[in-house]
Amino acid sequence: MTSERDTAVTQGKARLQEAQDLRREVLHIEREKVEGEVERLRGHLVQVEEGYTVELMEGEEREKELRKGVAQLEDQLRVATHTSSEVSENASQASTQLTAALETAASQRDKLSDQLANCQVILRTRNMELRNLQLALEGFQRQKK
Repeated sequence: MTSERDTAVTQGKARLQEAQDLRREVLHIEREKVEGEVERLRGHLVQVEEGYTVELMEGEEREKELRKGVAQLEDQLRVATHTSSEVSENASQASTQLTAALETAASQRDKLSDQLANCQVILRTRNMELRNLQLALEGFQRQKK
């Protein structure tokens, strides 16, 4: 019996050892599997972070370009506003000058119109006087003949 017992104990120890070896192998496989998954996730995380970093840098560059464009547009607006103000002021001055010139021209026209009317009256009077003198001269010439 002792030998059967020893054989059973030896077989039990061998099975126990085999079970422990299998457990170690299962743990080793699981550890490798977990480490592989961790490594895959780490690689994926690195890729995602790199993608976000690239997008962030591109976004910052776009923002920089847009800010530059906005600054240029603001400068153009400032210049256009200043130019518009100058043009408006010049147009206002020109309008004032043209209004004054128009008033002066209208005043001169009115004066010349009055002078023309006076000259026409004088011309009619002179024409009548000339006609009367011609008639008188014709009358004298008839009497003389």
